[in-house]
Amino acid sequence: MERDDESSLEIGAKSTRAGFVTASVLLVLLSIYEIIETGEFPPALGVLGASQAVYWVSYIYNRKNQRS
Repeated sequence: MERDDESSLEIGAKSTRAGFVTASVLLVLLSIYEIIETGEFPPALGVLGASQAVYWVSYIYNRKNQRS
């Protein structure tokens, strides 16, 4: 049986991931729509790129630190 602290952390991590995926998908859809409508680089695409960069850098960093 898990402690309450461990299950709360797991639930929090899963809900954070779900929110991040949802926001990413919506930003992609918004970017595609703006590119089709205006033909210009949308700011939402920059936000998406920055958020993806932060996520993957922190993911790789945390994975390397867990193995050490």
